[in-house]
Amino acid sequence: SLLMEIPKMSSKQQKRAAKPPGSRKEAVKGKHYPAPQISMQVLGSGAPGAPVALYINAGQSSYMFNCGEGTQRLSQEYKVRVSNLTNVFTTHKSWRNVGGLSGLLLTLQDAGISQILLHGPPGIHIIYKDTTEFVRYNTLDLAYHYYGTNGGVFGGSEDNVPMTVRAVPIKATTESNGSSLHENSDSLAEHMQEQALLNDTNNSSRKEGRGSKRQSPTSTEEVEAAAADGESSPLRLKRSKIDEFTTDMAVAYICTLVPWAGKLMPELCVKAGVPPGPLLAKLKAGKDVTLPDGRIVLSQDVKTPDQPGLTFLVVEAPSEGHLESLVVNQTLAALQVNDQLKAPNIIVHFTATSVMQDPRYQEWMSKFPCTTTHLAINDGNSCMGSVEVHRMQMKLRYLEPTLFPELADTSVPYASTTNASTINGGKEINADGSEASALKKDTLTDIKQINTDSSGKLMINKDTATGVNEINSGSSETSGLKNDSSNLKIESRHSSADDKARDSDINNEVSNQSNTNMVDCIKGVTLMTYHLRPNTRMDRSNCPIIDRAVIMKEIAETECLQKQPDALSCDPEQQQFPVITFLGTGCSQPSKSRNMSGILVQVREESYMLLDCGEGTYGQMVRLFGHSVTADILTKLTGVYVSHKHPDHHMGLIGILLNRRRALHGKGLEVTPLPLLAPGKISSYLTSFHRHFEPLADNYKFLSNEHFLENSRSFPAQEKAALCQRLGIADIMTCYVVHCYQAFGLSITTETGKTLVYSGDTRPCERLIQLGMNCDILIHEATLADDMNDLALKKKHSTTNDALEIANAMRAKHVILTHFSQRYSKVPMPLNKTDEEVANVLIAYDNFTVSPSDLSRGAALKPSLLKMFAEYVVEMKEKATKRQLDKDREENIRADLMRANIR
Repeated sequence: SLLMEIPKMSSKQQKRAAKPPGSRKEAVKGKHYPAPQISMQVLGSGAPGAPVALYINAGQSSYMFNCGEGTQRLSQEYKVRVSNLTNVFTTHKSWRNVGGLSGLLLTLQDAGISQILLHGPPGIHIIYKDTTEFVRYNTLDLAYHYYGTNGGVFGGSEDNVPMTVRAVPIKATTESNGSSLHENSDSLAEHMQEQALLNDTNNSSRKEGRGSKRQSPTSTEEVEAAAADGESSPLRLKRSKIDEFTTDMAVAYICTLVPWAGKLMPELCVKAGVPPGPLLAKLKAGKDVTLPDGRIVLSQDVKTPDQPGLTFLVVEAPSEGHLESLVVNQTLAALQVNDQLKAPNIIVHFTATSVMQDPRYQEWMSKFPCTTTHLAINDGNSCMGSVEVHRMQMKLRYLEPTLFPELADTSVPYASTTNASTINGGKEINADGSEASALKKDTLTDIKQINTDSSGKLMINKDTATGVNEINSGSSETSGLKNDSSNLKIESRHSSADDKARDSDINNEVSNQSNTNMVDCIKGVTLMTYHLRPNTRMDRSNCPIIDRAVIMKEIAETECLQKQPDALSCDPEQQQFPVITFLGTGCSQPSKSRNMSGILVQVREESYMLLDCGEGTYGQMVRLFGHSVTADILTKLTGVYVSHKHPDHHMGLIGILLNRRRALHGKGLEVTPLPLLAPGKISSYLTSFHRHFEPLADNYKFLSNEHFLENSRSFPAQEKAALCQRLGIADIMTCYVVHCYQAFGLSITTETGKTLVYSGDTRPCERLIQLGMNCDILIHEATLADDMNDLALKKKHSTTNDALEIANAMRAKHVILTHFSQRYSKVPMPLNKTDEEVANVLIAYDNFTVSPSDLSRGAALKPSLLKMFAEYVVEMKEKATKRQLDKDREENIRADLMRANIR
C-alpha cells in the first residue's frame, strides 16, 4: 500500500493538483469586473492558409471570435494569453471558423480551464461532439450557449463581466453558393436523438455526485422553454425549431464595453485639501464636494477620466444570399448613427472579399459614420503570421538549400534596421530577394486614412476625415509594407513562368484599378492590435517582422559551414520519384518549429499523395509553395492516407478537401471524389460534418485501410489495380501496428519500383517489419528520446533507438525519423550510435524535401544540425539528467519502503 502511494503525476500535474480551491484559474469562472484596459488583437488574418481568429483581451476575461485551423499554433508562438479564455464566438457554421477549435480546446485544457462557452448558430457544438470520438477532453467541458437566450444578450454589468454581447441572427434569404446544409435531409426526431446521445456522452464523462441526469426535452414547446430559461449547456440546450438548426445562418455580435469609472488620485486629493472620510467616496463616485472652508472640489479634477462603454461589431455575411437579411436588419441599422457612443467604434468583417465587394455590402458599410474603423479578417489578406517558420527555414537553408527550399510566403516583411549592413553589402532585401526601399516615417498617416482596395493594393486616401485613432509607430518603418501587394510578389523555385507572368499581370491590374467607391477598410495582420480602452488607437508595433540580421548573427555564432564538402555534392542524375516533402514533423500539438504530421509524396510527375494531414497542413503547403503552385498540386492530388484516428494526423483533412474543391473550380475542372484511405472513425466524422456544416460527401471516396491488408478479400484485385493506377503507383499494402484501435502502417511501391514504408504511430512492430522488408525508404516515428522509454511504452510510441532497430530488422536502405515530441522541436537528442551505424539515417524537419538521389546528402547533415542547435542539445541533456536523478530518487524511495515492509 505504501508503494501505491508514490505519486505518478508529473511535477506540473502535481503543482496543478495542489492548487487550493479559488485559485486564479478557478476564479476565472467566478466574479469578473470591468477592465481598465481592453484591446482586440488579430491572431489569424484569414489569408488563404492562415486561420481566422480575433482575440479580445479584457483583463480577467478574454474572448475569441472564430477559431480557424492553425489558431493553436499561432497562439503558442506569440504566447497569447488564453488561460483566461471563457467564451468562443462563431459567426457561421463553416470549417473556416471552427477548424482550430479542437486544438484550442486541448491548449485550454492543459492550461487548467475546466469549462468554455461556445456561442454561434444552432448546431455549432456538433463539431465538439464529433471530435470527442478521437480527442480526450478529460477535464474540459464545452457548453453551447443558444444565440437567442435572454433576447440574444449575453453578459452585462450585473454579471460582473467586462462587456455585453448581443447576438443578431442573419439568415440566408436565397440559396448560398456551395454551402447548403441539406435542410430537408434529416428529420426532427433524428436531431433529437443526436442531442440525446450528446447528453449521455457529457453526463457519463462527469463525476458522480454532480446531480441527477435531467430528461431531454422531447417537444418543440419544451425546447423553446429551455432556451427561454437561459439554459446553456450541451446537456440541456436544444434548437427551438428544426429550420433554425439546418438553415445556413450567420450570427453578428454587437459588443458593448461595460463603463469603467475613473480612478481617484490620492495625491491630487491631498493637494486639494480633501480630508479623509466620506468626501473621498463622493469624489470617487463622480460627485463634486464642498470642503469645510467652502471651496468646491470637482470630481473630474481628482480622478482619471471615466471610460465610456464603447461598442464594436463583429459581422460575417457568408454569401450574397445573406446580404438582404444583413442590410435590412433593424438592430444593426440602429448602429448607423452619427453618435460615437451608439455607433460602433470599429467593425470587424469576417465577410469574404467577394461578398464585401458587392455594392449592397459597400452601401451598408458606408452608412456607418466616418469615425467607425473597418477591419477585414478574410481571404483578401496576405499575412500568414508565423515568423519562427521563416527563422527555422533560413537556418536550415544555410546548411543545405537543396533539401530546404526557400519559402514562397512573402507576407512577413523584413525589418529595416541599421544592422542590414551585415547582409549583402548593406542593402536591405525584400522577401523576394529584391532591394527594398525605406518607408519614411513621415509617410505614415492616421490609420483612418489608410485604405486597401479589394485586390490588396495599399492606398492613402488624403480626403478621408481624420478620426480618433492613431498609430503606435513602434515599427512604423515596415508596417506599411505588410499590405502593399507590390512588395509581395511570390518567387519560388516551384513557380513556373506562367505563374510569374500571371502574378505580374495581377500586379499591373492592381496598379490600374480605381477604388473611389470602396469604403476604407484595414487589412488584418497577425498581432495587429486595436486598443478599445483607455484610448482608442491602432497598434502595429507587435506585427510579425523578420529580422534577418539577428538570424544571420545567430547562425554565425554556431560557426556552421554554409557549404558541404564536395564529396557530398548532389547526385547529378535526373530527379527520381518519390519526392517526399514533410509538411509537419511534430506530434500531439504543434510548436513554433514543427507542425503536426503531414507528408506530401510526389509519386510521379503529375501525381501526389498525402500521408496524414494534421491541422494546418494546407497552410504549410501555401507557405512553402505559394498559392498558385499549391492549387496546382491539389488538382493533381490522387489520394490521401490517414494512419489512425488521433487528431494530430487528420484534423487538416477537411481543409485539404475544401481547398482542393476550390482549386478544381478555379481551373474549371470537374470535382471528382478523392480516394481517402483511412480508419472507419474518420468516415463517420466526415459524414457528420457534411450533414451539419458544409457539403463534403461528393469530394472524397472512403476506402477502409483494412482493404489493403495482406490476404484481405474485402477489396477485389481489379478494383485495387484501378485504384493504384488512379494513385499513380504500382502497389499499396497496409498492416496493423501497435498504437490504438485501427492504427496502420503503409507500404507503397512507385511505378519506378521504389518502395516507401510509413509507420504512422507505433511501438516496435513485427508486422511492420514484414511489410517493409528490404524497402528503399522507411519513414518511422521517433517520438521520444531513448531515456524516456517508460513513457514511450505508456503512450505506445517509439523511441529513436526503437525506430533504428526496426529499420535494421527491416533492412531498410534509408530511414527518415519524424513525429518528434515537441520537447525536441529544434533537434532530437543525439543518436547514441557510431557514424557508420547511422550513415543511412535522416532527421526530418518541416519543409524538408528529399528524393532518392538526395538521401545520402540528407543523412550527412546530422553533425551540422547538432552544431546549429547546440544550445538546445545542452538544454535537452540537462533535462535528461534531471529526469534520471528523479527516477533514481524514486527507485531509492521504493527500495527503502520495501525494506521497511520486510522488517
